[in-house]
Amino acid sequence: MSGITSSVGLFSGIDTGALIEQLLAIDARPRQLAQQQVAILQARQTAMIAINSSMLGFNSAISSFTTSNVFESSSATSSDTDVLTATAQNRAAAGSYKFIVDRLVSTQQSLSKGFADRDSSSFGATSFTFEGIQGAVSNSTRLTELNGGNGVARGKFDITDRAGNTATIDASKALTLDDVVNAINAQQDILITATVEDGGIKITDNSGGGGNLVIQDQFGRTTAADLGIAGSFASNTVAKADLLTLNDGTALSALRDGLGIMIRDGEGKTDLEITTRDGTKHLINLGLIQQNFVTEDYTSAGVSYSKDDVYTGPPDPEPDGFEPPPIESRITQTRAATVGDLITAIESQTGGDVEVSINAATGTLTFDDLTGETISDFKIEAPSAIDTTANDL
Repeated sequence: MSGITSSVGLFSGIDTGALIEQLLAIDARPRQLAQQQVAILQARQTAMIAINSSMLGFNSAISSFTTSNVFESSSATSSDTDVLTATAQNRAAAGSYKFIVDRLVSTQQSLSKGFADRDSSSFGATSFTFEGIQGAVSNSTRLTELNGGNGVARGKFDITDRAGNTATIDASKALTLDDVVNAINAQQDILITATVEDGGIKITDNSGGGGNLVIQDQFGRTTAADLGIAGSFASNTVAKADLLTLNDGTALSALRDGLGIMIRDGEGKTDLEITTRDGTKHLINLGLIQQNFVTEDYTSAGVSYSKDDVYTGPPDPEPDGFEPPPIESRITQTRAATVGDLITAIESQTGGDVEVSINAATGTLTFDDLTGETISDFKIEAPSAIDTTANDL
């Protein structure tokens, strides 16, 4: 069975189907606009995701600038990598540095012979020599330790023996007195012998001439003067003693032939106990003191702190809910590094009751009690059996 379907009115001739479709299309217009807007927003979302991905990659790439200190990095190059190589850490000071390579490192091992026991068998010594304060100077004494820590300016100087022969001594690479002595004794043009004796260098003229023995620095140099041997001498011998003198700048680490003195770091540590004649005991701390300070006014669990209070830890007993205050660590006392630091620390921590000075004649320290009392003996003691500072001094 079949039929005829038509959207055109049989009597009116109006295409109602097309008319209805147009009306539906008009009604669907807002929906189409919304779909177009959704498509635009999706495109924007896709673009933002792409930008975000690119920014993440960029952020990852630049993170090395902060973690590796790229802008603070330094590099070092050597003019002769066969002799010297170098590396530079971040924040290394820029500049040009000159090094004189005098000798290359080598390994050495020394072994003594065996002994049957440790406290009764002899080891062959026939004599012992005990030296005075100046005996600390030896061939191996470094030039930087001489003249109260001011050292010796390395350079060249000339020696003219009493027969009129002249040689230039190059001590520009010398590190020790032995290096200077060897540089002098290596000269073949002059009849001179150099030795280390009595706390300094001794120059002996073996030429037999009748003129003066002349030792003078080259222009702009002070090496011979710093060694105490510069001048014109009518004798066959020139000697300089007491090159290893004591002054405010002498490093404490250089005392006792480089063994230094015992110093303990930390608050409450005591290196010396000094009892003045008025009976007062002074506890001397020569070490580094670092303390924690409260950075702002703070209250926790009823416990209050003011800014710059020293924080030593929670109260005992600790209240419930107590939270430590914000703190920062500060150095309140630096470690004594020189004889001058030692003197300052002792005089300040005794409130001026003790005066410390350097005895230039003996190369030692002198302690004077200024209290004017006679109640007690003046004492300098170790605070405990393990503290050796007093004995070291």
